[in-house]
Amino acid sequence: MVQTIFSGLAALRANASAITGGPPLNFAFAEFSRIWDGVLGTDPGYAAFGYVSTDACIVDCTIQECTTNGMCDDPDHYFYYIPGHPSKEGHRIMADYVEEVICQCVETGA
Repeated sequence: MVQTIFSGLAALRANASAITGGPPLNFAFAEFSRIWDGVLGTDPGYAAFGYVSTDACIVDCTIQECTTNGMCDDPDHYFYYIPGHPSKEGHRIMADYVEEVICQCVETGA
């Protein structure tokens, strides 16, 4: 699937100048599975990122209510805020990772 996306982006990049008359488009790819593997796996594991658990901060969330009031005293130290949804700190790691990828990005050609 990733190769299909890259192929489509390469074609778009090659044709962008002709379509828009502007400079070619540039793309970067950041694979978030590396973050999940690092945080949720054992190497280096959640503690290396300052988290206290791999569980969500709030585990009892309903459609009517989902707050930290009385349910989660320390949301800054959980990767997930609610099950399956990264917390503010989880998103910070994702943003930092994307920034690293872009800074180290090397053009491979179309």
